[in-house]
Amino acid sequence: MVRFFQENGFSKKARALCEELGIEDWNLQDLEYLTEESLDDLTETKLRMHEKKKLWNVISEKVRELSVSTARLLSPADLSDASTLSDSSGSEASDSEDDISEDEVVAARNTGDREDFELHLTCFLRSFGSFSGDHRISPDRMMQVMQIERDGEEPREWTMCMLLWLKLVRDASMDEDWREIWQESLSSPSQDKLLRTLDKILRRGEVTCKYWDTAKLAARGCRKQLVSVIFVTDELVRAHLSADSSIRGSWGRRVMSGWYGNTEDAGQVLERMNKFLWAQVEATQVITDVIDTGSYVCYMSMHKIACLLLFEYLETCKKHKTETMSAESGSDRSMSGKLEGFSMFASSSGKVFCVQPTPHRLAEISRNLRVLARLPGRLLLLLGPARSAGGLLGEEGRTMLTEHQEEKAKACQEAMARRQGVHLRGPAGTGKTFMALHLMLRELAKDSSCSVLFLLRSEGFVYFIARWVSSMARWKLVDEGLFDRIFFSFRGERGWDGPFWMTEGDGELRRQERKVELLLEDASEYKYVVIDEAHHVFSDEEATEYIRSKHYDQATMLLMSDSSQADVRSVAYPEGLQAVDLTDVVRNSQRTMTASLVFQRGIAAAQVSCHHNIAGRPVRPFVFASSSGDEGSCGAGEYVAHVVAAVKEATAEFADLDRKMAILVDERL
Repeated sequence: MVRFFQENGFSKKARALCEELGIEDWNLQDLEYLTEESLDDLTETKLRMHEKKKLWNVISEKVRELSVSTARLLSPADLSDASTLSDSSGSEASDSEDDISEDEVVAARNTGDREDFELHLTCFLRSFGSFSGDHRISPDRMMQVMQIERDGEEPREWTMCMLLWLKLVRDASMDEDWREIWQESLSSPSQDKLLRTLDKILRRGEVTCKYWDTAKLAARGCRKQLVSVIFVTDELVRAHLSADSSIRGSWGRRVMSGWYGNTEDAGQVLERMNKFLWAQVEATQVITDVIDTGSYVCYMSMHKIACLLLFEYLETCKKHKTETMSAESGSDRSMSGKLEGFSMFASSSGKVFCVQPTPHRLAEISRNLRVLARLPGRLLLLLGPARSAGGLLGEEGRTMLTEHQEEKAKACQEAMARRQGVHLRGPAGTGKTFMALHLMLRELAKDSSCSVLFLLRSEGFVYFIARWVSSMARWKLVDEGLFDRIFFSFRGERGWDGPFWMTEGDGELRRQERKVELLLEDASEYKYVVIDEAHHVFSDEEATEYIRSKHYDQATMLLMSDSSQADVRSVAYPEGLQAVDLTDVVRNSQRTMTASLVFQRGIAAAQVSCHHNIAGRPVRPFVFASSSGDEGSCGAGEYVAHVVAAVKEATAEFADLDRKMAILVDERL
């Protein structure tokens, strides 16, 4: 392929170029020579439309063929039947920079049920995050630490940097006495313990390591305590970030930030290191289409440093399993729980972690993965839709609240503990409904006798909330039994419809009618009544009377409102509610947030902020003239054709738009 590029120089006519390329006869390995530049040259400047289509079809076929053949090379293995785990395999060269690709592709094989694959993958990612530094899961946000409890032992603390130090010591050459000291520190590890032990080894021991350069450290002129460990960690991370990548620049600016010459201590820079490293893991792109070859194989594209952390985590899990089995002389299911059916991981740089070794296939597997790793991003997506690891963890609200929301949630909980209702106020996009759902799930988990009623404006919101709670239960983040204590009522065409609850079976949500509702004299049957879009509800006399007649106002109420969307200026809300204001917009970019203020009453730009530090994409208009020639006149069929064209362009650019697109239609159509 590269020979054709060089020989033709893209100077011949497109048809002749296609013929000379002989695209039907490409070898799979030729794919690695496709670059973003060559694709742009081919698809944007050299080929006609039908030639582009032909070329793209062949490339797509080759990419899929390579992915399937690689998946078949990964032999199935049953983790639950294995008494020991094989050693991970990889070379020193595989841990350094790749002069062609700064990313790696990892293939993961799972022996479970296809329907549970995504669940297993998400549980694995959560285990990884909770083990080694997801700051949203961590109870210690300052140090990015997660405590791992083991029966009868003190909790173990692990961070991302600790995983890097494991690799540093394993690859280094040192006296066995020092290695024994290091192994002893791992018996009950903490970041501080490993930090000080490694510092002692580097300063006093005769250590040979590719990332440990005493002359380079001396040239920095830094005499801070524990500088040796910070230096060697810095060197290791930089070695796994491409020299011209924006990520490496971010590491220098946002993490190291002149640390060698300022007054910060080691703890402060380690906090930034751990947060940065977990962000690289969260950025991992997971191809959600799995390949069925008896077991199920998925592909993940990640930065090299994230790949290193992943395999160090697997090594640590293996060590934990071995220790437990040795101590108890029996099997241990903790490893199985962490991997959730995954039996093999292989990377494009030659790292392999598997239950049963397959040395005769590793070279071919790594070679194929290396080709996939070098593909331009848009070609890798030919394998299927991709979602980030952070997206899988956070989809449908599975992540924790933002710091701003947590602060406001605390105020809400304090009021509800006094049996005082709460009025949650904020403009669109601040996460009012999301936060209310979190609050109610927390209350349901604390009190087994608690029940919650949601009063909603439409049936669509019922399914949105039910689907969200169902997903939380599916990912085992909440007890499935909570579903039975959540009730719904919504405003239908013929009045209020409910209360009822929802159940899930065979992947479908079903409505279950509540035949009897207790109407007590001066109390509500429900501990909490949640009213979404309360600015509409309490400006409607009929809705307000319905709430009084059912004694819902006797429960602890949680109202959510956006006065900027109300049809009237003054709304008579119930008295005695604790007002809690959300001002941090989390759903939109800065550009969208600012534009939305034009349509909202009484809110100035200074009153709200955007949680995301990005401007966002500009709005792209699709303007067309009516074929009838009459201003303001457009037939439905003509309008539909243009809408479909716009949707096609959006779906071509954004792969996963499920439940993320709305189409607003003029009522005249």
